[in-house]
Amino acid sequence: MRVFLIITHQLRQLFEKLNIMGLFNRKSKAEKISLVLDRDSSLYDDYEEKTNKKWQKDLDKVFRDMKKNGTPDELKDFLAYRYPFHCWEHGLEDMEEIILNTKEMQPITLENKQIPEKIQELIHLEILEITSSSIEIIPNELKYLEKLKTLNLGNNLISKFPEPITGLNNLQELILTRNNLSKIPKSISKLKHLQIIQLNNNEFQIFPEEILNLENLQQLGLMKNNIQEIPKRINLLEKLEELVMTNNPLQSIPNEIKSLNKLKWLALDKTNLPLTIKEDLSKWLPNTTLTF
Repeated sequence: MRVFLIITHQLRQLFEKLNIMGLFNRKSKAEKISLVLDRDSSLYDDYEEKTNKKWQKDLDKVFRDMKKNGTPDELKDFLAYRYPFHCWEHGLEDMEEIILNTKEMQPITLENKQIPEKIQELIHLEILEITSSSIEIIPNELKYLEKLKTLNLGNNLISKFPEPITGLNNLQELILTRNNLSKIPKSISKLKHLQIIQLNNNEFQIFPEEILNLENLQQLGLMKNNIQEIPKRINLLEKLEELVMTNNPLQSIPNEIKSLNKLKWLALDKTNLPLTIKEDLSKWLPNTTLTF
């Protein structure tokens, strides 16, 4: 039975590869293209460098074909959501309008790991997620996305807080988890509508007090940094509902935290807090869920 399953899996891979090569016409053109666009398909089981290069090669071939023969209508929405940068790079003119009117994107970046300057034309975009792409620099053109409400740049290589972000006046959610950040600029206070900021898994040695000027903040994540103290001015975050400080070497909590009347959840797992502080917190915040 095991041998049968292995052979069946191998045959399935072979048939898929033959279809991509155009040797069989059993699948439609859109289905063949989809097999390549789906980085997780069985064609690319192995994520090693050799396999990734093959995928990039197949991807270029697919886009050259669409440039020559047109983009299948049933794939246009997906391409605008996942591959807008590739469409621009290959000059897919029949994709231009739909990309410019798209409101949500989770694009795969190009091989050069850069966000194209043309991104400034996405004036209708409300949700943008560019994650796990080894990005180091955010282009200044990002500031022109005036309707953007959610920006997720998690799991990249960003070491300096992207200044263009502070120009996104309508931003409500900012995710910068798993980067190399250690500082936040004072200009973050411009984000008057920001409600959620996630800075987990970064390199903060001290609590970024610049965040305390975000008067509408409701959720703050600083898990897995190297923060030892929470500032007394934490009471400025009057609308804060969730504060996650798990996996930090915290040694104390200021009693000013008890003025956070809207706080629903305070996560303090894997910290260095003494038992006395934990007991005090239970008294100070009787309506808050505490995790130690």
